[in-house]
Amino acid sequence: AGQSVQATRLRLGSALGDGFSRSAAGLELAAFDELGAPFWFELPALTELASPPSSLERLRQLMAPPVTNSLLKLAGATTTTRTASGLELSFTGLSQRPTPGLGNPEPGIGAVLAWRPRPFGQDRTLRVGQGQLLAAARIGWLGEEETLLGSKAAGGFGRLSANTLISGFELGLETGGWSLAAAAELGWTLAEYGGGIISDLSGLTSSTFSLHATRRLTDTDQLTFSLSQPPRLEQGLATLRLPVGRSKGGGVLYRSVSTDLTPSGRELDLAASWQREELLGGTLRAELGVSSDPGHLDTKPIFSLATGWQVVF
Repeated sequence: AGQSVQATRLRLGSALGDGFSRSAAGLELAAFDELGAPFWFELPALTELASPPSSLERLRQLMAPPVTNSLLKLAGATTTTRTASGLELSFTGLSQRPTPGLGNPEPGIGAVLAWRPRPFGQDRTLRVGQGQLLAAARIGWLGEEETLLGSKAAGGFGRLSANTLISGFELGLETGGWSLAAAAELGWTLAEYGGGIISDLSGLTSSTFSLHATRRLTDTDQLTFSLSQPPRLEQGLATLRLPVGRSKGGGVLYRSVSTDLTPSGRELDLAASWQREELLGGTLRAELGVSSDPGHLDTKPIFSLATGWQVVF
């Protein structure tokens, strides 16, 4: 109560795609002026979809070393440390740019621990045919203080926060001159909410995966094929308590509705990249890619071509 319509916004994180705005199509909420007169607003008009990566962000991703997809990406860049015993720790802090009307979110934190046991044979790897198989188990946690899987609420939507348990696996295989890698994660999220029209949130399930195949062509040339899915909400429901008018006695009338938060599409990123080292003192990378259902929206695919040259001083 008492929230301004101008301050009421729900910025959907990329993992939710268009799930909420699609389910809320046709729904309205009533707001009242100082005299108690009602005005109705379409709920999708109060939501914002996640922006696609900018050209600069795509270039940064191209020039960065290949990384395993993780739900920690919802909290920004990660830092990874490794030990000789096969343990790997990735951790992150939530870093988001301010959005008009939403202000600066408070930071959250997250960490994923991976364990790579290698008890097989003298070279401590498991042989598959002529190849060597490496495996890892992953478990972690992501805490968000003012967001839910990257989505942020303000005004009449109240406040959101979340804790997500992450589990997954990694597989790597060196065979026939190829380096093959696969990784997948599932997340189970317990959301907290209050102070707005959201009256209930179910447990949320999310996923991400990546596949990579890399081959060294020469001492300086390398070819990589990849297929990945960015973090995506797989299951989740929200119950809304919407003000819809006033009774004859002046009381506010409410309507409860359930909305499916899962997005309409599933983004899959397919890419082929080539890398040449020691070129004019740096590394040249080029990538041709296609993204189906970009942003997890049921829409036309996006084709991309990027190239970059990097020198480390």
